[in-house]
Amino acid sequence: MKINLLITLFFGTMFINQEPTSQVVNVKVPTGSAKLAKADISKLATRKFKYSEISTQYQNVYSVGDMLIGIKDFRMKAGNEQTLVQKKAEMSAMHKELKLEDNIDRLEIVKVNGINFLIQESHLRGEHNCTFFSETRNNRGVNGSVQFQEADSIKGRKIFDELLKSISFKSNL
Repeated sequence: MKINLLITLFFGTMFINQEPTSQVVNVKVPTGSAKLAKADISKLATRKFKYSEISTQYQNVYSVGDMLIGIKDFRMKAGNEQTLVQKKAEMSAMHKELKLEDNIDRLEIVKVNGINFLIQESHLRGEHNCTFFSETRNNRGVNGSVQFQEADSIKGRKIFDELLKSISFKSNL
């Protein structure tokens, strides 16, 4: 698609290293993004979105334009390990039970830079949320989300894709 080339040319250099956002992975957030203080996260999220879980779920939250990015490390307790295939089946069953299947645009496992991710893209009343869960290494992983309005859907998905491409597990895991 011609628009993808244009987007790549425009956004291709928008990611830089900033302060560490994870003890588990190396990750780059977009140039121009601002890390939000805990006190500001909820206020900004409710001002920009009617439905936002980013304000309560993530350790590191960034604002870039009218979009929010959340990133969080996680640790699986021994004996409670869950594969991405199991998590996908659980999420699919939950969507069906809550009758939310029509709000799910994508639910799949993808491999990016040698790391498996469970990806979910969803929408609700003009608001979009792209979420990922990484595979684990030594029972540790990372998950994150990019939330944006319909008007920012091309840019929001591009940021989400570039965020995934920037992730690599730290060598000490």
